[in-house]
Amino acid sequence: MDGYLLDTCFVSALLDGRHKNYELVRRADESIEVGAPRFVSVVTIAELMFGLALHDAASGTPHPRASEVLKRAQEYRIREITKHTVLEYVELRKNIAVTYLDLSKDRSRWVDQWIEKLTSKKLQVDENDLWICAQAREHNLVLMTTDEKMIERVGKADPAMQFFPLISL
Repeated sequence: MDGYLLDTCFVSALLDGRHKNYELVRRADESIEVGAPRFVSVVTIAELMFGLALHDAASGTPHPRASEVLKRAQEYRIREITKHTVLEYVELRKNIAVTYLDLSKDRSRWVDQWIEKLTSKKLQVDENDLWICAQAREHNLVLMTTDEKMIERVGKADPAMQFFPLISL
């Protein structure tokens, strides 16, 4: 393990003291060894920027707390998507398809619309989350997230993924 990758829901909660998950992620962040590298994905930055742009478009004003979260998120070292990330993404997406889909049937091109073969329900794995997971795989990083569904789904499909155990805190 070469550090930690903070995903969007983790960053949003950690950098906003009024967020419902603030205490949980603060404790998780404090439990990481001092000096351990922490990274934020460029995908997280994009998601935060989109949220701000959408709020501004809807209300005509920037969201003050979200603006501060974005500013503080950009202070972390940013992980870019590279050609190496693409290879990890392909492997991860394939593992998810093999684990959850009936590969003999047609499927949506959008992962979050895929139908799980055992339950006939939508898989609900977000495309952006897969890119963030691919970056964690690429750089041997532990993913810090509050998204339990992603941990369950991706972790089952790809045991090599490393997630920080927030639930045990």
